[in-house]
Amino acid sequence: ETAFDERLPLDAAPLALPEKRIESQRLKSELIKATRLFVETLSAGGYTRVRIEVPVEGSAFGKEMRGSIDCVASADDGREAVVDFKYAGRKKYYSMISEGHSVQLATYAHSRRQSSERYPAVASLVLSDGKFFTPNESALAGVDQALVLDGPSIEQVWNNFWQAISHADDWLTT
Repeated sequence: ETAFDERLPLDAAPLALPEKRIESQRLKSELIKATRLFVETLSAGGYTRVRIEVPVEGSAFGKEMRGSIDCVASADDGREAVVDFKYAGRKKYYSMISEGHSVQLATYAHSRRQSSERYPAVASLVLSDGKFFTPNESALAGVDQALVLDGPSIEQVWNNFWQAISHADDWLTT
């Protein structure tokens, strides 16, 4: 809460104006709720280390991957988890995970897999709603079971994406 109050005028000055007080209080409440959920869930899942804005490593389709992963959490037993923060879009991310269309998460997981023996668990954390969404086949440990969605593993999502791009290669290059 203190960090929010200190950073608001520096990072989001328009929200620090008196006429935006209700809006900034709502945002503060949402972020506090999401932060609490984030910490409690990762702790419950046995994740002991958390890194934010982790560079994407590796390659795909003969190209170096670039970008950064919002969060990579790891446990003492070697398990990893990739968490993608989204401000809003509960229905969108619910559908993407349950339908196997989470290509961004799959790309991040593929990146982590290249330096590990296994694919990490994955989840989207929708900050405005304070909700995690994770597929049952690649579930983030510690997530409320009601938010573990019936969906394909993140490895299967990546494989489906890889096949689609591979089959489209001639069309894309010509």
